[in-house]
Amino acid sequence: MAVVPRPKNRHFLSYNSNHRSTDPDDNNVLAYWLSNASTLLVQASRTRRSDEHWQKIVNNNGRFLDLLNNNNVPPFLICKIFTQIFSYLNVKLFNSLMLRLELYSIGNGEYVETGLSQLEQWCYKATEKYVGSAWYELKHIKYAIGFLVIQDKSRKTLNEISDDLCPILNIQQLYKICTWFFDDKYRNRGVAPHVISTMKGLKEDDYVNGDVRTPFLLDDDLSIPFSVDDFSKSMDQINITNIELPPLVLEHLGLDFMLSRVDS
Repeated sequence: MAVVPRPKNRHFLSYNSNHRSTDPDDNNVLAYWLSNASTLLVQASRTRRSDEHWQKIVNNNGRFLDLLNNNNVPPFLICKIFTQIFSYLNVKLFNSLMLRLELYSIGNGEYVETGLSQLEQWCYKATEKYVGSAWYELKHIKYAIGFLVIQDKSRKTLNEISDDLCPILNIQQLYKICTWFFDDKYRNRGVAPHVISTMKGLKEDDYVNGDVRTPFLLDDDLSIPFSVDDFSKSMDQINITNIELPPLVLEHLGLDFMLSRVDS
């Protein structure tokens, strides 16, 4: 199995969380694009001033896809790259939500939901050929935001929340979302106190059993495995028999071996 390598010091993916590129051409460089896109996602969840942040992310998606296509990157590898990118964005945005109380309002949830919808539309337009199932890599943030914006939270049971509404979120994550949520728009009630109490008991059981880490945060292991056979099958077959060699090759005696290969 081959693995998309994880860059040293994470510069390839995270670059620098404080970096702000003012050069629009930076988006043609993968490291800059990833840094700017992840930063824009976090800013989008914090500010809610306009759709400008989300539109920049969508535009950067398109420019980066064009860059890969213009450099003849195989669609198979493009899918793997976008899977890695969306997985990274899922971790960055979800962890930002987990750590900041001010992001748990229903207003912010609706804003992020709108932005995620724009990303989904871009994936649809880009087609499965190039993005594959990359959209589904945003599953944690989609479930979390989906729960923030639903109505009638006070009527939801623990089973409905954990099994139907947020099946991939663990009890630590659910407890944080339910206790930090506040409705800044419609003044609806949150999750029922007895449900939160049950969650708290389950959460404390995890600590009693020795799980004292911070399980509400996601790990940013971005390795995307694929087989060499899969990669080779994705490559287009190129016929070189009819290729006209440049004059420099034809005139250079030391390169006559290339002529025999073309003739054969």
